[in-house]
Amino acid sequence: IKRAHSSPPAMTMARKAMKRMTTVRAPQEKMECIFRSARIIFRMLNESAAASRTEAASADDFLPIFIYTVLKAQTWRLHSTLEYISLFRNPKQFGGERQYYLVQLQTALAFISHMDGKSLSMEEEEFDRRLKEREGLWEVKYG
Repeated sequence: IKRAHSSPPAMTMARKAMKRMTTVRAPQEKMECIFRSARIIFRMLNESAAASRTEAASADDFLPIFIYTVLKAQTWRLHSTLEYISLFRNPKQFGGERQYYLVQLQTALAFISHMDGKSLSMEEEEFDRRLKEREGLWEVKYG
């Protein structure tokens, strides 16, 4: 992702919206957290495109930043949360844009689950070193 997109206030808001999923219980509320996070990112991308007079944001622009947001949010039990939303959501209130963002989150999780050095355009040794480093920090922090 572009460095300009990695730390603006919008990214903090998107990360907090995603993280909020751990504090709400109902599937619709969890879906709203995903929806808000994604909308914040798309708004940021479109504002950035307008400022630089380039084309509006597309899914190709959105997904890498959404993956980054998911990683930075460090939302616990995301796989089971997605399963919960899928099983217990109200189909009448769920469709269109919300369905699209849920699929984007499922895609982001699939990418994260299979992530390796090659998928990040980095040397495998560097990827392994950084992963072990982060795993160590995670272990110290969350035991």
